[in-house]
Amino acid sequence: MNNLNALLLLGKIYFKLFEFEKALNFFLLSDTLSNGTDSEIKNIIGLIYYKNKRFSDSSNYFADAVNYEINSLVYKFNLVKLKKINLGS
Repeated sequence: MNNLNALLLLGKIYFKLFEFEKALNFFLLSDTLSNGTDSEIKNIIGLIYYKNKRFSDSSNYFADAVNYEINSLVYKFNLVKLKKINLGS
């Protein structure tokens, strides 16, 4: 197992335990190790920011996830859901 996979696994464990700040630290490190080009990591970081009501940060990461994987309906859904919240719908 390489460092990136270990960080991702730890991040996912903390995410499932609802320890979002700890999970965020591992995913941010993972994002750096992946050179910021992994759409799954971007999406999960966006979810953590969303859960912490940091909607601007969340929007940036969801948008990055969509940019890296344009055909992902999940990533697009997350971005649209967030935009609806920001519009008050």
